[in-house]
Amino acid sequence: MIKLKFMNFVLLLLIIFLLGPSAAFGSPIANEELPLSPEDREFLDSIGEIQMVVDETFSPITYFDEKKGVFDGIGINVMDELSQKLGFEYKVIRDPNLSWQERLDLIKSDKIHVLGGASVNSKRQEYGYFTDEAYFKVNYALIGALENHIIIKELQDVHKYRLGLVDGSSINNIVLEHVDDDTEIIMYQSMEDALKDLKSLKIDLVSENEAAFVDEYFDGNRFDFEIVYSIHDLIKNYAYFTPKTPEGKQLSRILSYGMKNINVEEIINSRYEDRGIFKFYQEHNEELEKAKSRKNYLILISCFVVLLLVILWFVKRRYLGKMNSMASTDKLTQLKNRNALFADFDKDEKLIDVRLYLVDLDDFKTVNYTYGHSFSDSILKKTAEKLVKLNPDANTYRTGDNEILVITSSGSASDSNKMLDVIQEPIEERNKAHSVSASIVWLESFEFEKIGLSHLLNLVDYTMADAKKAGRGNNVKVTMEMVEKYRTSLK
Repeated sequence: MIKLKFMNFVLLLLIIFLLGPSAAFGSPIANEELPLSPEDREFLDSIGEIQMVVDETFSPITYFDEKKGVFDGIGINVMDELSQKLGFEYKVIRDPNLSWQERLDLIKSDKIHVLGGASVNSKRQEYGYFTDEAYFKVNYALIGALENHIIIKELQDVHKYRLGLVDGSSINNIVLEHVDDDTEIIMYQSMEDALKDLKSLKIDLVSENEAAFVDEYFDGNRFDFEIVYSIHDLIKNYAYFTPKTPEGKQLSRILSYGMKNINVEEIINSRYEDRGIFKFYQEHNEELEKAKSRKNYLILISCFVVLLLVILWFVKRRYLGKMNSMASTDKLTQLKNRNALFADFDKDEKLIDVRLYLVDLDDFKTVNYTYGHSFSDSILKKTAEKLVKLNPDANTYRTGDNEILVITSSGSASDSNKMLDVIQEPIEERNKAHSVSASIVWLESFEFEKIGLSHLLNLVDYTMADAKKAGRGNNVKVTMEMVEKYRTSLK
């Protein structure tokens, strides 16, 4: 009896050895299917064989291995695992003639069940569903020909070069934010076409998934090219993409459930366990992520400091606002402004025996519209310098957009003519001589003894309006008759 029990025990150990502990003790085996609800199982059965399209030249994500005659890549490896765990059959439809945009259109038109190797972005989410879990994450890079050896330090430098983009690529919108009207851009249907022109130097740069470039470089296919700039601020997530239909939503949900229950990281690692260059690439990206985190921390501190400085500035502005409003200098011409004018002549007795000249440049709006603000600003500045040089002892103010007021206690009745002559002298601007004219209205204060500064300014403004109606280059002295006309207009 004891011998029989011993033989049974040995037999049990032999069964465990041959079949493994899972078979002997009833624990789940590695390839056991994941449980699905009756509705989801019925749905998968109703589909039959899931039809999938992929980018056939997008190593290491998805590609067709010409040597083996099968599809391969991370997206294929993960889908193989999902088909086993969820219990469905799938087939990758091969059509090398389809462009990437045409493959996306198959999802838009609900003509295929799944598109593999699509990166997640908001525009695509308008017409399809992505699985919740991404099976691969990577950044894009700008690729250049080794012969050109272009160096780019910032993404905005891309506008200087001839750019090749693959139609339908999710990176295009990001790159196009940094180009201008002069940037030469060529759209391609495939990366192969773009690389062909890059090699012949017809274009300078191509944007491509960096993992794809590293993978193909490692296989010895791209030694004529180099990574010019890595766009590490933009990490692309690759997931399975289904149509925007109730069936597409249900299939995406089932695939998402499956991905949460398989080890995607292990699939990726097993694929690249013997590829040192890819491991280096991953470690390099991890270090960049750490550097980015440190950078974000410093930016956060900097923002706090800037915010504190802004608060202090607002406090200072609140208490010094009145003082700032009394600033006395015009920033453009460096002449005194209206605040300074009323401060200098705050009492009527200061206006005794002075001459007041109002200079208004003719048709200055036309100059502004024709040549632009920077040109007209320069003309106004140089005209102001001429008047200051002609009347060094005078008080000179900028009182309007194209108005200059000169108050002097000396000079003769011909001073206004001299001003007109000086103003009309050609001004060198943009390597060309330009002439401008002006109208001048002037008065002698002793003729208007009981009129203060505000009234004098209103008087010359009123007279200037009449002078402008008479044409360009007018030289008008204000008389008492004009004062009466002005007073009558106010009644």
